[in-house]
Amino acid sequence: MLPTRTTNGVAQPEHQSRFDHPAMGWAAVWLGVLAACGLWRVALGEEGGGPAATWPRIVGGMAAASLVFALLWVIGRAASPGAALARVAANLAPTALLMSVFPLIAGEFSASMLGATPALVVVLAVSVSVPWVCGIVAAPFYPALSEVSRAEPTAFAAAFMRVWPPLVLWSAVPVVFFTTVCTVLIGWDGRAAAFFAAGLATNVLLAQALIVIQELRMVGTQVAAWAAYAAALYAAPQLWWLAPLAGVVVCLWRVRASLGAVRSVVVLNSKQVLPHMRDGALASSVLWLDKFLLIALLWDRVDVYTVYVALIPMVVAQSLYFGRLYDSFHTYTQRLSRLVATCPAAELNTKVRATCRRIEYVVLVPVALGVLGAVGIVGLAPVLGLKMAGALGFVVAAPLAFLCLSLACFQLNQLGGGDDTRLLCAAHGAATVLALVFLPLAGAYVALIVIDGVLATIAIARVRRRVCSAAFELFWKEAVAW
Repeated sequence: MLPTRTTNGVAQPEHQSRFDHPAMGWAAVWLGVLAACGLWRVALGEEGGGPAATWPRIVGGMAAASLVFALLWVIGRAASPGAALARVAANLAPTALLMSVFPLIAGEFSASMLGATPALVVVLAVSVSVPWVCGIVAAPFYPALSEVSRAEPTAFAAAFMRVWPPLVLWSAVPVVFFTTVCTVLIGWDGRAAAFFAAGLATNVLLAQALIVIQELRMVGTQVAAWAAYAAALYAAPQLWWLAPLAGVVVCLWRVRASLGAVRSVVVLNSKQVLPHMRDGALASSVLWLDKFLLIALLWDRVDVYTVYVALIPMVVAQSLYFGRLYDSFHTYTQRLSRLVATCPAAELNTKVRATCRRIEYVVLVPVALGVLGAVGIVGLAPVLGLKMAGALGFVVAAPLAFLCLSLACFQLNQLGGGDDTRLLCAAHGAATVLALVFLPLAGAYVALIVIDGVLATIAIARVRRRVCSAAFELFWKEAVAW
């Protein structure tokens, strides 16, 4: 069941049948995860070829085609399908562009050394650290800019420029921390550590510059920034640590009218920054902690290409959520206050529960589409050149369990459940470290799929409780005020 259709930008309630319940959708998602793992086992046993080895590829091709159709259908149900498609495409731009360029220049990295360390190892460590660190350094911007209207692009960009310089300085904290951790775990010398820190720092600058572009929904500039990054990387791979600055230049050029505001810097103290950085670190760790540990601890024992391709379903699903479905979540949360003001008391409970189900679908839909993508990747693994030995099915399925927990925690935090969100993310982090350190890779990911399934179930239950309790708290406040 997909989110409610819209007419003229207004969400319209649909007929509620006895099948219209998220539990059925979650059951289908789990069946899809089992299908992906089962298809992997079949393909693993039939690598020798022959007619029997063809059908996993057929299933994979059908799943991939279904994913494309479902994506277009969900996007097409938006109030403005063209704008939603552009946002989803912009969110996919970094993955599409950088993954297209990287195979063309990987030889340059493999052939060069940074001190005693292959340059490729340093580049891979940067690539898995960047999403996590960017989640940390971006988090303080949103509360700092929460009172500024996005409807006035010039004013918003000026406000961004006033808080950016101090937050650039604060971003040195996670950069130094991650550099130290990687140096200790991988055993780098000073040269490798310096290049890692430089590459991480320039990527952080790009991530921060993109905040103003994304908040103002300048999707063309967003794509252009990533295209400039990819082009610079391809043109001068030996200067890979400077390539993100090409994207920064594109972003700053787009908001050049507001650059003068940087002279009026807003001073931010540690209480305004560090708690948000902590929350960003916990939230981002759900999707990226395991990838960081794989590179830091097992880079010479895992097939990096397979690990990266396994991320594609998760990236597509996440891009759909933030490019299209987050607006639905925002619409449904706003509907709660309207229900309290307009709905008769006898019908309020039913309407609130229906809205709660639709909020749950906003998580269910991208995860379900991600499962389709996982089935497609596993079925087409021989065509894609993925390694079938080891834990492929679980490595592909696990990011979707992580994504489910991540999106549920994001919604819970948006609804005021910050403490619950921190506990759930911390539990995931502890389980990930213990599993990857003490279990074989396949066993670790099986354990994490189960654990994150439980944690996501708890998070979704908390979201339901928050939605229902918030609506009735509003109701009684209105009643007392009346």
